[in-house]
Amino acid sequence: MISEYHFTSKAPLSDTVIEALNEKPKIRERKTVVDRVIDRLRDLTATFDEGMG
Repeated sequence: MISEYHFTSKAPLSDTVIEALNEKPKIRERKTVVDRVIDRLRDLTATFDEGMG
């Protein structure tokens, strides 16, 4: 997921995020969990992009 996001700069689909999780969240929690994972993914890639120059 990280390499795909870094290459395309498009956020992963929510189904992709859910499949990557070890424990599947309940239906009502999925939106918030997916949003949180995508935000952290963006933060992570931004940190390394800034550090690389």
